Amino acid sequence: MNIIEFKNVSKSYSDKLIIKDLSLQIAEGEFITIVGTSGNGKTTLLKMINSLEKKTSGKINILGKQIEEWNESELRKKIGYVVQSIGLFPHLTIEENIGYVLSLQNKTKNEINNKAKELLNLLNLSLDFLEKYPRELSGGEQQRVGFARALASDPKIILMDEPFGALDEKNRKNLQNQIKNLQKDFNLTIVLVTHDIEEAFELGTRIVVMNNGNIEQIGTKEDYFNKFESPFVKDFLSDKLKSIYINDHKISLEQLQEII
Repeated sequence: MNIIEFKNVSKSYSDKLIIKDLSLQIAEGEFITIVGTSGNGKTTLLKMINSLEKKTSGKINILGKQIEEWNESELRKKIGYVVQSIGLFPHLTIEENIGYVLSLQNKTKNEINNKAKELLNLLNLSLDFLEKYPRELSGGEQQRVGFARALASDPKIILMDEPFGALDEKNRKNLQNQIKNLQKDFNLTIVLVTHDIEEAFELGTRIVVMNNGNIEQIGTKEDYFNKFESPFVKDFLSDKLKSIYINDHKISLEQLQEII
């Protein structure tokens, strides 16, 4: 079942076309990663899914309804959103940050406390964090709290925009592994925008390459190993994909050159 569908969607700002006649279908439980050069519409595409940006033309269907049929606040309760800047409220405790959306849904303090504890445990964070403030946590811990907040209302879809960009290598790998496991365990549908090609191919069940406001290629890692569908995709991915292939298949560069 497709829970996100774009059909011939375009988006323009004044006279500048950012998204151009784009079509995309995402099935429930997929982990879609999106890469491309800067300014190619990746974040705009992400924001149109939860109606933070409005399409100029075309059709967008989310969770079985045309996007115009959704009450925006109801739609966003079903979609978690995680960004690089995290966006935790500095004046609220970690418990209050995680439970912010739940408080808007008139959940009781006890319900919010139980949910916050459940999510901290899920993300391997100490329950001592409940009464702490964001400034008392490391960058990696804050990002995990941001992900906990995105999960608090049991969303069907998680949108992630460069969520690991500000983290060091160790924290980035740890959080990537946690999110990959949670995605599988809870059958989450995740759409992640990243500038990191290796990250996209590590996490994505399918990878989207965008260029000039449209999709140049979409497929699994093996699809890209087998064929580049445009000169842009070849130029954009070729060098990185060699190292990914070498790492995946445990071969040397010399052995790869013999294959190709």
